[in-house]
Amino acid sequence: MGLPAGRLGVFVTGFSTAALRYYEELFLLEPPERSPGGYRLYRQRDVDRAQFIGRAKRMGL
Repeated sequence: MGLPAGRLGVFVTGFSTAALRYYEELFLLEPPERSPGGYRLYRQRDVDRAQFIGRAKRMGL
């Protein structure tokens, strides 16, 4: 089971769910698994990558 997009965005990285989808479109994040209800479920590696993206943005990269 993974972390829902809203929790990843708000509580872990500070990104909106729209930003997470945008990063998927840019292939910075892999498309996540989906719950039976269609919600995105992110794995730990996705959390780590999103946090890395956040750090890079704060550094101006």
